Amino acid sequence: MSIGSLAEQAGVDPTTLNRNLKPLDAKGLITDAPAATDGRVRVVRITKKGQMILQKAFPLWRKARKDVERALGSSELSKLNELLDLAASEVPRLT
Repeated sequence: MSIGSLAEQAGVDPTTLNRNLKPLDAKGLITDAPAATDGRVRVVRITKKGQMILQKAFPLWRKARKDVERALGSSELSKLNELLDLAASEVPRLT
């Protein structure tokens, strides 16, 4: 996936995403290379090592989410997610 597309999906600036991806690249969790069709476009791919780490992280994320839901309740967690979505869409417009 191109850095531009990934940044758009993540809701961040491509420059910020590129900076945040550097540690993942340094640990061998992703690769970052020019696109075969257009050398100006950078393509990010997850490595096998990155996939293994991600698979280990999913159960931890699910547990953390359940813990937060248990602490807040499902209704409040839903409200929190709505507020976070709103902030993610509105804050970039303010800068």
